[in-house]
Amino acid sequence: MVNELNFTVISDTHYYSKKNYVDGFDKRKKQKSDQLFFSASEEIVNHTFKSLCENDTPDIILISGDLTYNGEKTSHEEMKTALKKLKQNGKKVFVITATHDYTSPDMPTYGIDKNGKNTQVESVSRDELLSYYGEFGYNDALAKHESSMSYVAKLQDGYRLFALNDDFGDPNCGFSDDLIEWIGKQAKTAKEEGQYIIAMTHHPLVAPSPIFTAVAKGDMLSDFELRTKQLSQFGFDFILTGHTHMHNISCCNVCGKKFYDISTAALTGFPPYYRCITLNKDEKKMDIKTVCVDNVSKIDTDNLSLEQYTKKLFLGVVKSTL
Repeated sequence: MVNELNFTVISDTHYYSKKNYVDGFDKRKKQKSDQLFFSASEEIVNHTFKSLCENDTPDIILISGDLTYNGEKTSHEEMKTALKKLKQNGKKVFVITATHDYTSPDMPTYGIDKNGKNTQVESVSRDELLSYYGEFGYNDALAKHESSMSYVAKLQDGYRLFALNDDFGDPNCGFSDDLIEWIGKQAKTAKEEGQYIIAMTHHPLVAPSPIFTAVAKGDMLSDFELRTKQLSQFGFDFILTGHTHMHNISCCNVCGKKFYDISTAALTGFPPYYRCITLNKDEKKMDIKTVCVDNVSKIDTDNLSLEQYTKKLFLGVVKSTL
């Protein structure tokens, strides 16, 4: 019997509850391109999750952080409800959180008033996140690193997930030395028990483009070169990441061994992609399929595909910053 693992990878859902439109959401109101992005997040997330339940997709779903737009309490409440529907339909869901999931001084949490202006809304602190998402991996984990909310979980016989939370202190997102020591011990146990390691975190360890570290080094995992070397030495072949909203597979050579960073685009950004992966640990073979979210009936895209529509919004956001 071939022991293959099939799973879906999603990142950066950035769910934004319409309850954060403090005067009520009105589609007739003219919105900026960036507001249109997150005002459609509810429809995109629910449509995608519904498709995963109705179609022939893997039973295991991994989500690598930034579940909400900016940690709004209403967004977390609705995102948790959406994730519970996945579980009710037989999906095994494993998530980590990231810096957009809680309030910090550098990441304000706001709603939008009738004039399109930002106004404060109730938010969630980092310490509260497990009350929303503990049931999606952490509570039933084989091992836990409590201060970082990282965990190790069984996905299937022969396959072990290392869900590594890197948000120990925005903007210094990375792995503490204590977490690295814990990862090393857990990796040793996994190898002794014949388990293949699948790892996910939020920030990239290998740059998704040749110039990324020059223009956006702060968006990499802190000490990424050292941490990549350490994970490779622990026996990790790859890591699943998000954050950059770039859909990319990068590779580097570490001590004569290849290490891959598989970055998945933001589900509610451009392009609206996720991945379906088949992994065979015995043959050391991985098949990666990119899936584009198809048209969402509840979103008026002016007869454009969702990919074309989100591209138009993306270009609008870029133009507004020039």
